[in-house]
Amino acid sequence: MRESRTTCLLLSGLLLTAATEALGMHPVPAKARLVKVDLVTAYAPCTNPDTRSGTPGTPGAPTRWPACSAAVRTDPICGFGATGRGTAELRINGSNVGVKLKLKGLSAGCEGQYLGVVFGWQVTTDDCGGAACTLQQITPGYGGGCLVKRGGCVMNFPPTEPPSFLATGVRANIEVTDFYVARGDIKTFRMGVLLP
Repeated sequence: MRESRTTCLLLSGLLLTAATEALGMHPVPAKARLVKVDLVTAYAPCTNPDTRSGTPGTPGAPTRWPACSAAVRTDPICGFGATGRGTAELRINGSNVGVKLKLKGLSAGCEGQYLGVVFGWQVTTDDCGGAACTLQQITPGYGGGCLVKRGGCVMNFPPTEPPSFLATGVRANIEVTDFYVARGDIKTFRMGVLLP
């Protein structure tokens, strides 16, 4: 199965901010209101290597790396078709967080399935008696989703409210620690890039 070809990944630093000023003693960028990612097929991690990457004895070959001989998709039912591709976005509008998802060219197993956007984050805010503080790790948040129809799934920034753990109007530095699309509890697509 061919994964989505990607053109760029705008995740350097992975910072969103709800304001353009500094957070107490913690400097933040002047502007960081958008995280846009390309999506690739999610695979199970290799925890018990039984082979190595590359071809032994090939001149100029890179260092061979421990690997698992079976690449296992985390979602065996739903995935990209031969021409599939997908993107997802997190966007700040005032204090609200919006999510956009666009998938097309999905396999037949995705038809009629509900796919949702999930993202993990760490938040530093000035909402601790006027001082900066980092909140305890937050359970990954659900950003909405869509039902797959005719091989596609599109969701455009549904109405949202400020995150429930922040008061309206407070400054917050939100580090995106994970970003994926799930079918129920199964990770189907993750943010990533595809070489060449």
